[in-house]
Formats: sequence, C-alpha cells, structure tokens
Amino acid sequence: MFDTVLLEKRFLALMVAQGRDPGIARRVFENLDWHYKDRCRRYHTWAHIAHCLDQFDAAAASTPADPVIVEIAIWFHDAEYFVHAPPGKNEVLSAMLASNSLTYLGFDSPFCKEVEQVIHATVHDGVVSSDEAALMTDIDLSGFGGTPEEVHRNDDLIRLEYAHMPDAEFNAGRAAFLRQLLQREHLYHLPWFQERFEARARENILRSIAESEARA
Repeated sequence: MFDTVLLEKRFLALMVAQGRDPGIARRVFENLDWHYKDRCRRYHTWAHIAHCLDQFDAAAASTPADPVIVEIAIWFHDAEYFVHAPPGKNEVLSAMLASNSLTYLGFDSPFCKEVEQVIHATVHDGVVSSDEAALMTDIDLSGFGGTPEEVHRNDDLIRLEYAHMPDAEFNAGRAAFLRQLLQREHLYHLPWFQERFEARARENILRSIAESEARA
C-alpha cells in the first residue's frame, strides 16, 4: 500500500538533501502526481512506484550503484505511460520528463543524462550499461517474484490498462514479452535479486504465459 502524502514527503526530503529548492521540488512532485494518478492507469500508478521504493530500500546497500541516481530514476521511470505508444517510446518520454524536471531543479547535464540512461534500461531488453541500470531494472521486475496471487493481480491490472485491445491480440503480445524474459540466462542482474526472486519469478512467468496462451 502507499500514502501519497508520505511519498511527497520522501520526494521532497530527497531533493532537499541534494540541495534543491523545496518549492520547486513540490511543483515537480505535483506534476508526477498528475501523471501517476491518470484515470487510465491501473498497474503503472503510485502503488508501483511505492513497491519499487520498498525494493530499493531493501537492496540498495548491497550494490555499488549510486543510490541517488537510482532513486530519482524510480520516481520518473513510468511517469509517461501511453498504452498506444510503440515499444520503447514511453521510456524515452519518461526519461525526457525526468531530464527536464531535474534541469528545472538545478541538476547539471551529466547527472540528468545518467538518470535518463537508467530509465532507458527499463525497456527490459536484457542489456544494462551500469550498476545503476542493473539495480533499476531488477527493481522494476521484482514484482514477478511475488506470490502467485500478487502476480495474477498485477497481470489483471495490466490487462485493464489495455482494455481497448482484443483479448487475442493482448494475450499473444503479453505472452511474447514474457517468453522474451525467460530466454535470458538470468531474469535478474544482481545476486541480491537472483537469490530472492529468480526461481519464483520464473515459475510465475511460466504460469502467466500458460494463462495468456490459453486465453488467446
């Protein structure tokens, strides 16, 4: 569960700790709030961001990744989410929004580009170029390591986001994406996530594929 008030306090505290103006930070959060509360969203909401932050809190100390870059990437990585967008477009748009927002907050260009690269990695093509991208992508996929009931609920929420698509088209596309994940040697890049989630996540994904193919 999540509390938007607590999320706002956390975001403001993060920005103030980086020497940013709290008034500007509040305006940036309000913009994020508008995005994540879009009525068309069901899975890619504040609840997903809160889940990612929980995983970040648990795992960040076990990696050499820069925690500030990763946490900021978490806040922005699904800010732009259009169900009609071609593959990879939402990640590009979210990275652009992050860069513009961080520039408004006074972060320099090299820092903004690092955050952008981490957000781009959430296309989940299996390629990561930094410790930060590895941590971000593992966090983003950690939901697959939940209980079967949690994963099934997440699948249902994603289906609701694509309610405009015929069942056969959605289920075929979803199964293809999930099979692509299973083709990797490891679903997760970091040992912390592999040890805790890898086996269960693969079982859950296989179950989701079977359900998608049965419906298709």
